[in-house]
Amino acid sequence: WCSNGKCKERGHRDDHHDDHHDHDHSAESGMAGVSQAEADAELAAEWETFPIEYRWLAGIIAGIILTVNSLIGMCLLQCLGKGVAGKILQYALVILSISVMVSDSMMHIYPHAIEGASHDTVAKLGITAFAGSLACVLFSQLMNSLHRGHKHTHHPGMAIPAARTSATVADDADTTPSKEGKMEEGKIVEQGEKEKFDWRSVESFGWAALAGDLVCNFVDGLSIGVAWYVGWFVGLVTSIAILAHEIPQELSDYAVLRLSGLTNCLVIGINIVSSLTSFVGIAIGLGISTLLDEVVEEFARYCLAFTTGAWLAIALLLLTPIALKLFVEMTHKGPDGQPPVLGWFPVSLVTALMMAVALGIMAAIGVLEGMTHAHGGHEGHGHEGHDH
Repeated sequence: WCSNGKCKERGHRDDHHDDHHDHDHSAESGMAGVSQAEADAELAAEWETFPIEYRWLAGIIAGIILTVNSLIGMCLLQCLGKGVAGKILQYALVILSISVMVSDSMMHIYPHAIEGASHDTVAKLGITAFAGSLACVLFSQLMNSLHRGHKHTHHPGMAIPAARTSATVADDADTTPSKEGKMEEGKIVEQGEKEKFDWRSVESFGWAALAGDLVCNFVDGLSIGVAWYVGWFVGLVTSIAILAHEIPQELSDYAVLRLSGLTNCLVIGINIVSSLTSFVGIAIGLGISTLLDEVVEEFARYCLAFTTGAWLAIALLLLTPIALKLFVEMTHKGPDGQPPVLGWFPVSLVTALMMAVALGIMAAIGVLEGMTHAHGGHEGHGHEGHDH
């Protein structure tokens, strides 16, 4: 597209006769017929006359839809996330989160980061991905060090922080009253006093997941902004692909943040604030695409590579121990001899189902992206990294 001069060439060709335009378009598309070339030329000409204000409006509407859908999903999870069903649901969402992060990183995000890049750039992107993993691990260790004393007072002798489900926290809150007050999901509730949230109770993997979500939302917004600048079909299909990717990711992020000790209201508020970074990305993508196409593309590449490394570290190093702990809690007897919530076979079925759902989502995104690349080629745009 604009980075290789095709946008300018297309605008120049529109001033010539139809026969000359068809010859140029056929040379680019190979086996494309004359009728297809004429249709694509007409579509491109219509989009060029589309006011830039409408492109901004379309991008902003796409960002709003993404935010609203994630909030609706989190509200539904809040209604269902209690008791045994809530524990099973949270385990399923943690597995879904791990599966989505790993499969999306390897099948979607990193391939887009290295697509069309030179050998030297690919090496730099690999270093950037490693830096993302290292930064995530170091950040988690830093948070563990800062909160170690507080955690040891609640979980003595435990090397891995205890994963707390909403059901477990609610049960603890109901069964641990004292004369001075009680603990509820990280809030210190004193009798006759206003509830006060204890930020030291938040596990480090929650902050790491939030940092990764901020970067991912920004890159998603950047992709939406650039896509809507390129064309209406590319913008629409890219928005649908990101929506399909973000809905399960936001739901799994909700479960991860709840597991880290944040309350429902705080998680919803944090997600709203985090979604604002996507609007920043949309504004940047639309605002400077006309002047700094290559800069936007290269910046998006490195953001995607960094996100890949961060997501792999979060999924494999921070969330997998949580999933294993929840698996043991549901398949083994409790400390007081309570029967297990489920046997190992039903829980294994839930695990396999969530992995299959994640792979299905990635396959659907691949189909949508294939449509984007195919139509992007007919429109005469050669940009290869904008449709994350």
